[in-house]
Parts: sequence; structure tokens; C-alpha cells
Amino acid sequence: MRIIVTGASGFLGRAVLTSFSTNGIEVIGLSRSAIDGLTCVQSYVDAPSGDVLVHLAEANDRAWVNAQGAEYETAAIDSFHCLLAKRYTRTIYASSAAIYGDACNWHRRTDEVVTPTDAYMRIKHACEQAVLQAGGIAVRFTNLYGPGMAKSNVVSAVLSQLTLDGPISLYDTSPVRDFLWVNNAAEAVLAMVKVPTTGIFNVGTAIGTSIQTLVETALKEGGQEGRPILSRTTNARASTLTVDITPTIAAFQWQPSMLLADGLSQLIAHP
Repeated sequence: MRIIVTGASGFLGRAVLTSFSTNGIEVIGLSRSAIDGLTCVQSYVDAPSGDVLVHLAEANDRAWVNAQGAEYETAAIDSFHCLLAKRYTRTIYASSAAIYGDACNWHRRTDEVVTPTDAYMRIKHACEQAVLQAGGIAVRFTNLYGPGMAKSNVVSAVLSQLTLDGPISLYDTSPVRDFLWVNNAAEAVLAMVKVPTTGIFNVGTAIGTSIQTLVETALKEGGQEGRPILSRTTNARASTLTVDITPTIAAFQWQPSMLLADGLSQLIAHP
């Protein structure tokens, strides 16, 4: 089986390649940068043919995507359609749980109607529909964290302050999110490659953790319990986003194994 992975040099892409390699599965990892061990392409529409496409290459910085304008939005959707036109036997598309919004306090289900409200969400929604029509899988990942995560990640913002003096200061500590260890996310992708099915699947932990609790857990794991935590603002409304992973567990016999406290402990021990 010939597997093509776009965005192989990215945060999730690196974890996916490691997971595949550990399980003896050969893949062709694509990157737009010249990196040893990866195939460099000017555009992902130049991806080679194969049996399975794992498309991880879309930008995941929501604010950045929304600032790019309509031309970027159209180009991102068109590029994915070009990849699907190569007629891979199956395609796995990395979407985002952000498509649900953050206004509901229940575990979000893939059979809910979603209403995209910005360019980032419209791109995800359009590509999800395209991959479903092609008989593939759309994966709605929750908040990923782990080794090599972006500095803009809220977990990075917390851990970077553990070596500093004063309170841990964040914009807002009230939102509740579902934090997933990146290697667990990669294991989900591996499981999906092995199972010939189609649909939209949530990949997360189904555990909601407030940013306040995230900080308290990091302080406990770092031996700094009791240190002050400062929220620079308070959201006027509740902000919650967790997902139901029951169908994902049933379809792929996958479930997350890393507890948040253990993941934070690893990151603190090996920054």
C-alpha cells in the first residue's frame, strides 16, 4: 500500500510519520521545504499518486487563515479538489473540532449541523464535504499538544512561564477545551488507514479541561503548586468545546491513552 502524507514536516505530520515507521509502514512524506527524508514539492497539487492520501497540510492557525482573504480560501479548497482528482483509493482529511464553535456545553457529535462563521471554518467544511463525496474520512481533531507544538499553543504559553517569576498570566482561563496528546492523534490516523470506511470522526479525549485547571495541573506537575494564576480578561459568555468519540472508538478500536497530567509532566521534564 502506497501512502502519501502531505504536511509531513508539520506538528501532526511528524508524529504521523513516526507512528507509521514504528509500525513498519512505509510512507511518502511531502513537504514544501527541503528536509532530509521527505519529498519536497512546490505545491501539494503536485503530490504523487498512491493508494491512500493523508492530507495534513492546511494551515492550522485560525487567525492567520482568516486574515488571508477570499483568494486564499478559494485556493485552499481548489487545491484539495485537485488532490482528490488524483483518485486515491482513500483519503483522510485533517479537519478541526473548531468547526462546531464553542457555544455548547455537551460533547459535540458529528451528526450535528454545523454553520461555518469564518474562512477557517468554511475551508474545513467545504473540504469535509468533498472528501465524503470521494468516499474518504474527515477527522475533527481537538486541541493537540505535545513535543514540537507551536509557541502559540496555549499549553506552550503555560509551560514557557514555569521558569519565570511572578504569576502565570494568560488572556482568559475560563474556556474549556479537549486536549489531545499529538502521538495519540497520530495513532488514530494509523488506525484509520487500516480500516476501509468513510465518514466524519471526532478525535479527542472527550474530557473537558478549563484553562484554569490546565494551569493548575502544570503547576502541580512542575512542583509549583499554589503559584498565582492571572486571567487578564473574563469571557462574557461560556466557551466550551469537547467532542463525543464513541463512534471513533467503535469504528477503529482506537482511544486516547495519554492523560493530560502525564503529558504535561513529560513536557516539563523534557522541554
